[in-house]
Amino acid sequence: MNTEPRTALLLSAVLFVSYGYWHYSLQAEPHILATLFLILFLSRLWRFLKFPTASHGAAVGAFLGLATLMHQSNVLLAPIVLMGGAFSRAARVSLTTFCAVFCGFVIPPYLGVGWTLLGLRSVHDFRDWILGLSLWGPWGHWNLTSSVQAAVGSARCLAGSHFLLGIRPVERFAQRMFPRASWGDEMAVASSVSEGLCYALAAIEVGILAGAVMAIVWWLRKLFRMFSVERGFAVCLLTWIAVLTLFFTWWAPVRVEFWIAPFLPILVVLGYPLPQGAMKGQTRRWLWSAFALGLFVVNFCGSIRPQSMASLEPETAAAMAIEAVVEPGSIVVSDAGFCGRTSKYVISFERIDLVSRCCSVISDGESLHQREPGPSGDPPATGITGNRLVEEDLGMRACRLVDSLLTDSDPRGRSLYLLASPVSSDRGRALLYERLVAAVGERYDISETVPVRAAVNMRSLKRR
Repeated sequence: MNTEPRTALLLSAVLFVSYGYWHYSLQAEPHILATLFLILFLSRLWRFLKFPTASHGAAVGAFLGLATLMHQSNVLLAPIVLMGGAFSRAARVSLTTFCAVFCGFVIPPYLGVGWTLLGLRSVHDFRDWILGLSLWGPWGHWNLTSSVQAAVGSARCLAGSHFLLGIRPVERFAQRMFPRASWGDEMAVASSVSEGLCYALAAIEVGILAGAVMAIVWWLRKLFRMFSVERGFAVCLLTWIAVLTLFFTWWAPVRVEFWIAPFLPILVVLGYPLPQGAMKGQTRRWLWSAFALGLFVVNFCGSIRPQSMASLEPETAAAMAIEAVVEPGSIVVSDAGFCGRTSKYVISFERIDLVSRCCSVISDGESLHQREPGPSGDPPATGITGNRLVEEDLGMRACRLVDSLLTDSDPRGRSLYLLASPVSSDRGRALLYERLVAAVGERYDISETVPVRAAVNMRSLKRR
């Protein structure tokens, strides 16, 4: 697209160090491969609109077809090619070639896999298979906060911002504003970043967001100027952003990975070569360099690196212990907090009953704490004012919890496991767990101990 090489390199760096792209490039997910094909689709689309030949139309159809195979939402970009071709007066045979090649890359693989490997024989079966996750779950809902969620999701695609929950006022504000939200993953990551570093990263992120707002204003001005130079391409880019933004705001606005695709045409417009304005090219490159560097620091120190800290590994070790030991239908009671980050790749979580943070469950309520008596021998106050544990009540509640699990299921055909994470920094919770084991051990046989990375012990319990 004739973009100046140094500008193209800097804008590519912004994409690479953005949180959405960086995080999912480290995961076994299809989004990065889809992004690669979308980039190739963009470059071929520009050439196709300038030189609407059948070969260029075939290349556009092939790359968009591959992107669609990686993620189905990219099928929404097919109509923009026809729209851009109409504005650019592309030859009818070129658009026909695009449609034929695109359908040839998408339809035969779906038919082949569905018919030969899955044994699908009806249109209804193919429909249910292709739609997949869209038929269930929290997908595709409009509500009053959808636009706010979309703004948060797109901003986090640029800067992950996990560290912000390490700042106590921000943490309290988030929990007060979103009391039903689950902050397990974010809190686990934020806890590994020092509070001083959190404040420093927050200051840098303020500058990044201010720069992003300035870039959007500049983007709108450049897009308006592009209409007089590259009308068809400008229409395609604007429609691309509008269609995907509306769709993902409806589909899953807070999911970071979906906002990578709308991010691409914004970078293309920012780097598109137009006559120089008031700001010199050298000045712009310095600004882009500072923006990319700040984005790298914020995402690496505040999101990417904390998610790889050793302090988060005990839960992963515990999850791997579950995967290797338990059988379908087992019951696992654990003091480890299995958040989405850990359970995402542990298939056995779908086959067992997992009671996570069991000590939090058992210690819920006033009865586990010794309450101080009121003045003049009055009955104890209603609130918890002391921290002395009542061991007898703890043992009773621990056994009641275990009994309820085995009573609700079939105790003769299911195994019960206690999974301990002794590296917990909460000494009170660790002590509570050890007392739970001692109490349950009076009524159940603890038959085996399986060490996992010297950090986790799994005990199999059998009824006496």
